[in-house]
Amino acid sequence: MSVGNKADVSGNDLLQYWEDDPATGVILLYLESLGNPRRFARIARRVGRRKPVVVLHSGLSRAGGRAARSHTAALATTAATADALFRQAGLVRADALEELFDLALVLDGQPLPRGRRVGIVTNAGGPGVLCADACEAAGLTVPELSPGLRAALAEACPAAASVANPVDLLASAGAESFRRAVRLLLDSGEVDALVAIFTPVGLVDPGEVGPAVAAEVTRANGAEVPVVACLLGGAEHRTHLDGPGGRIPCFPFPETAGRVLGKAAAYAAWRAAPEGVLPDFDDLDCAAARDACRRALAAHGAGWLSADDTRTVLSAVRLPLVPGHVARTADEAAEAAARFGFPVAVKLASRQLVHKTDVGGVRLGLADAEAVRLPARAAPAAAAAAPRARRPPRPSAGRRTGTATAAA
Repeated sequence: MSVGNKADVSGNDLLQYWEDDPATGVILLYLESLGNPRRFARIARRVGRRKPVVVLHSGLSRAGGRAARSHTAALATTAATADALFRQAGLVRADALEELFDLALVLDGQPLPRGRRVGIVTNAGGPGVLCADACEAAGLTVPELSPGLRAALAEACPAAASVANPVDLLASAGAESFRRAVRLLLDSGEVDALVAIFTPVGLVDPGEVGPAVAAEVTRANGAEVPVVACLLGGAEHRTHLDGPGGRIPCFPFPETAGRVLGKAAAYAAWRAAPEGVLPDFDDLDCAAARDACRRALAAHGAGWLSADDTRTVLSAVRLPLVPGHVARTADEAAEAAARFGFPVAVKLASRQLVHKTDVGGVRLGLADAEAVRLPARAAPAAAAAAPRARRPPRPSAGRRTGTATAAA
């Protein structure tokens, strides 16, 4: 459904409609902005407990944000903000349009993984290794198989096959070899997901392998193990392997299978976790925290809070803080450290520099006043010499200053 500029119907409206729509199993969203992030997160969190919500969010780069503003007048959302919101709301984040539909194939056609263990069956070693790398990069594990399972695989597979994980059946493996290996892995209880990779080399009819794998998946459907396939090469791109009992999502590259299963497993873990509660405290000074943020916005525009403002906000919401003081001179830093008691830490306080350690702006375990003075004197020079690339994307306007914070 295309809603144009969302003048009347919003993504939140559609989420609530699809929540109770029996014909909708997976919800895909392409977003350029979040008009009401709090309401969107609340609705998406509720819907995601019942149906996967996959989001492709664009306009996060400088050029993309400019294009989104010209296209729909949407206000850009920072990548960090979007990541935090999507993660907390249980949304499945797609990184590209193609991945949006790859995720839909798996989330709609396969059960959710019960864990992060992946078994890989292949007739070519290289694609199996690439898939294993992609799985681990996506937060999955490719565990070593038990001795009993390896012995069973060795008996059922060709003599020279590798029965580790990935299970390499060799180039000559046909439908029967794949069927046996897939059956043993699905029945083992040692994997939470399975990837079957077939590379045509002219020795076996590819049309026989897919139905054999699909038949085993149908037989073992009580195990609730998601299975995806990868068919390298061929005259046309196939999105499914068809078998007598169902369809298995099929991808052209092994890395895709690993990335998609990793996101499906992360969503399954979020869905299986307790919903949790939003704690409510009666001693929060939210007005003081808001005032500090408003003053910072008025003075500097969007960007990072200063050390003083950060301490004001955290104190207003009653988070415990170690004693600290923002010093404008080296002597002031040494005096503050003496009041706190040694040892202390000295940290550069700058709104322009996010990662202070990159410019030597953090010193720990300083045991006396002179040890505090040395980094405090060097702080302004470190801030001035820092490369622009280390500053946040939207630096505040005004003169750049470097200050040192001495904290117990």
